[in-house]
Amino acid sequence: MLVCDLVIKEAGTNKHTAVGIFTDVFASSFPMMLNPLAVYVCVSDALGTYDLAMELVDLEQDRTLGRVQGLKLHAKEKLQSNDFGIRFVNTVFPHPGTFEFRLLADGRPLGSKTLRVRQIPPQGAPGMPGLPDTPRAS
Repeated sequence: MLVCDLVIKEAGTNKHTAVGIFTDVFASSFPMMLNPLAVYVCVSDALGTYDLAMELVDLEQDRTLGRVQGLKLHAKEKLQSNDFGIRFVNTVFPHPGTFEFRLLADGRPLGSKTLRVRQIPPQGAPGMPGLPDTPRAS
């Protein structure tokens, strides 16, 4: 899985593009809304039909912040790769911390990806180191 801004599926080739991939987000104040937000997923080693859901979980408070459900996976061959994007809309992070995207198949965990949300000090704070080139929200 990859956390990104947007997942695009090309109509002619069915190829996927993950735009704006990141593992950390920086914000100066909280709560903070992150939009756009998407997760690129590639599932293999599956056979059959599955009901999929993805949850965004606050690991510090063990609380679900968002859930996308109603997705179906139809895997006809075990070695077939199944690629898709899942979009989250107007996702609010209440505080800095570690959050996890959890992919569920028929209610069972299938995979996960961590996202770190970090607070940056106010502009002009003494001794503020340079920030890595990562997405920021205001």
